[in-house]
Amino acid sequence: MIALPAGGIAGALAMGRIRHINDYAVAGLGKMSGVAIMLLGTGTLAGIIANSGLKDVLINSLDALGLPAFVLAPVSGIFMSAATASTTAGTAVASQVFGSTILEMGVTALAGAAMVHAGATVLDHLPHGSFFHATGGSVNMEIKERLKLIPYETAVGLTLAIVSTLIFGIFKFFG
Repeated sequence: MIALPAGGIAGALAMGRIRHINDYAVAGLGKMSGVAIMLLGTGTLAGIIANSGLKDVLINSLDALGLPAFVLAPVSGIFMSAATASTTAGTAVASQVFGSTILEMGVTALAGAAMVHAGATVLDHLPHGSFFHATGGSVNMEIKERLKLIPYETAVGLTLAIVSTLIFGIFKFFG
């Protein structure tokens, strides 16, 4: 929040265009206001999830399916990225809500962190998050066209989650 405006001011000063700084600021704010509002919504959603009973529902569901304990790590990342449409927020919420449980189940910190993060990449690109709009907007892509990329991005994230789960959960190469 400080680096981009500071860089813009420094750039305008270095290029000798400091008297146009107000025009540049208005243009920049116009491009970023939608993303900023979405981030506020994502933060609110993350707070609600962190204080809900979702943790117990997810743990009981995995237990009822007979899945090994380490599966909670990528699955929590997937669910939280679906809720927040953000790798960062999904990982942060999953770590806060499920982190102690994952560690108590015998998953090492490195393995848990890697699998939660990889899981959070599966659905981080959904339309209610900033990534969806920032990437589409950067190339002037219509929403209908941007929606067509979701299956590809999901496949990439799912591949990351599967490989991470194999490396850290099943084969336990690094922990």
